[in-house]
Amino acid sequence: MQIYANKKFVTPIETIEIFEPKEIKSVLDKIESLQKKGYYLIGYMRYDLKNSAGGAPLIYFEAFDSFQPFEPQTPDYKIGTIVKPRISKEEYAQSFNSVRGVIEVTLCE
Repeated sequence: MQIYANKKFVTPIETIEIFEPKEIKSVLDKIESLQKKGYYLIGYMRYDLKNSAGGAPLIYFEAFDSFQPFEPQTPDYKIGTIVKPRISKEEYAQSFNSVRGVIEVTLCE
């Protein structure tokens, strides 16, 4: 289960993870394909994608076809914050593609 802002994602239809830099381009293509098909993707890319040491995946995403509304319980005291996006989906996609371009150029060096 993943919670993002006011959405709860329960059962991923697919989990994507890679441990080797040579897999980066193909997995980015797969992530882009799933996003274009309308799936919700939650995950991360490590900052140092050329370094596969450490055992954690270089890229890890879960794809979901739906979500449930999520409303956190209000505690009696103030603790933490609710994450709310500060940019639009389109701005995120543009930034993601920009980073992807830099990664692809770097890997070809």
